[in-house]
Amino acid sequence: MRIELAVTMPYPVDLAWAALTVPALTRSWSEATISTLALGDGGHPGGTGALRRVHLPGRVPVDLREVIEDGDGPHHLRYRVISGAPVRSHQGDITLVEVAAGTEVQWTVRVEPLVRGTGALMARLIRPALER
Repeated sequence: MRIELAVTMPYPVDLAWAALTVPALTRSWSEATISTLALGDGGHPGGTGALRRVHLPGRVPVDLREVIEDGDGPHHLRYRVISGAPVRSHQGDITLVEVAAGTEVQWTVRVEPLVRGTGALMARLIRPALER
């Protein structure tokens, strides 16, 4: 299953990057609580090699662990969920592009569900959270 979306943030690319990678700032737009377990390259929470805990609230809370596979700030972030998700695999790829109105965030998520045929259901659950 693949989910693609593009949204424009009314910020310059460096501020949009911070909003996506600095845990204290992600709380301003995401229902998830992200915390850094280990900093990545350059001592940055969005640097390559960073480890993050992502807590998703809800009736059935979920605690994920993610690794930043490519943190090429402020233009590209690729992460992979390494534990905690009820899926075979989950990888996100975020590209930030400067545009006249600020920064376009192009986000692609690839998920392989544990159970075949549940991809559409998962997309309906995941997409709204990403769009917010």
